Order: sequence, then C-alpha cells, then structure tokens
Amino acid sequence: MNQKKKAYSDRTRWSQRYQPYKQDGHRERRDDTDVPLLDWIISDLHPHTIVEEPGFLNFYKSMKSARFQNQPTSTDILLKLQQSFFKKTQSVQKNLDSVDTVALSSEVWNTTANKTYMTTTCHLIDNTWTQQSWVLETTPLPEEYKHSNIIGQLLKIADKWRIGNKIKVVVTNEDGIKKDIKKAGWDFIPCFANTLDVVFKETLEASSVWKALVERCCKIAEYFSNAEAQGHLKKAQKTCDYRSITWLRPRVINGFLH
Repeated sequence: MNQKKKAYSDRTRWSQRYQPYKQDGHRERRDDTDVPLLDWIISDLHPHTIVEEPGFLNFYKSMKSARFQNQPTSTDILLKLQQSFFKKTQSVQKNLDSVDTVALSSEVWNTTANKTYMTTTCHLIDNTWTQQSWVLETTPLPEEYKHSNIIGQLLKIADKWRIGNKIKVVVTNEDGIKKDIKKAGWDFIPCFANTLDVVFKETLEASSVWKALVERCCKIAEYFSNAEAQGHLKKAQKTCDYRSITWLRPRVINGFLH
C-alpha cells in the first residue's frame, strides 16, 4: 500500500516536468468527448489503465452526464493517448521547422528513489513574435553520469527534432559543464535558480545558527511529507481548532533549496 502511495506521489510531483502540452497553455482542439478525461490522465501522469481501477469505476458510475455514455477501456484510452501524442508531436515539429533560432533549457533532477533524469525544454519566438516553450524529452541518466552523457543526450534530442543548427543557447543547472557546451557550439547561460541555490548554501555555511535552524526546518518538512504524519497533524488541528494548513507539492532539485 505504501509503495502504491509513493508511486502516485512521484507521478503527481513531477507532472509539470513531463507535460507534453505547450507550456504557454495553448492546446489543440480535438473533436472527442473524452478530451477532459485524456487531459486529466496526461496532466497528472496517470497510467491509461486507471480507467479500469475500482476507484475510477466507482466515480464513473456516479456520473450521469451524457459525456460518459460509453465506459472507456484502457485499450481505448491508450489508443487515444497515442493519437494525441502523435498530433502534438507533429504540431511542435511544425513550429520548430518554421524558425531559425531556438534555446534549450536542460534540468537534471533526482526522484525520491535517487534516479537521475534530464528534462529538456525548447524555447523560441515564433513568426507572430509570441514566446513558445515545449518540453521535448525527459531522459534517464546513468547512476554515475558524466558531462559527456548530458551533451550526448542533448545532441540526440537536437538531431531527433531537427534543431541541431538552430540551437544558440543552452541553460542548465548542471555545474562545471560550460566548456563541454561551448565545444558543442552553443553559448552557455547558468541556471539562475541553481546560482541562487549556491549563494544560499554558502551563506548558511558561514552562519552556524542559520544552518542549524534550516536543517531543523528541513527535518520537520521531511517528516510531514509523509501522508500518515499529515493525517495526525490535521486531526490535531481540528482538536485545537487551528486553521488547516494548505499542503504544497514539493519540488526536489539537485541542490539545497527545496
């Protein structure tokens, strides 16, 4: 049961990293009554088989809208997701082909299971002078990865999306990779959040009082990230008539700030 909860938490925690939709919020119209269902599965990273799980079936039975006249199956949903993905890929590729210059941002991050991934996002100004951004790939990295692994993945992504000669700038949160990016023929811009992380960490190292305080806060936050601990806290809040705390989904990055 705990493993199932953890898997769900990992899926929802990283939903923004994996969304195949454009980050500017525009979506293609699909003449399909299952669009809201597909959007929910995609944005929250649910498996397509969720439509056959007891909880969803119970929800489905409670719905009396004409939208759900025919109960969806996992096979139907998988086919529609594949079709949606193909259409979105074509749309993104068309936009990439229409411009001469793009920038990439590459974020290396860890899961709670200490697996390392790299998410690459493409940014551009289209022919209408509108900023556009798409997540192109999220790829796994070796346990003890090197800078050559990151550059290799970026080159593969550039080749796959036909943007190798269009990339001008790469922004990344990986330290010490400037020379490797320069060798690939791209300009390098350090990640602002990563730079801020370094500054914050060095500041704390210089103050034992603040360092101890932050470490305690991190331990408290880590403890209450557990669902059972949150349940106990909420019960205590009701007993003491305290206002309920709004829980935010944490973002885990390769750094000190969370």
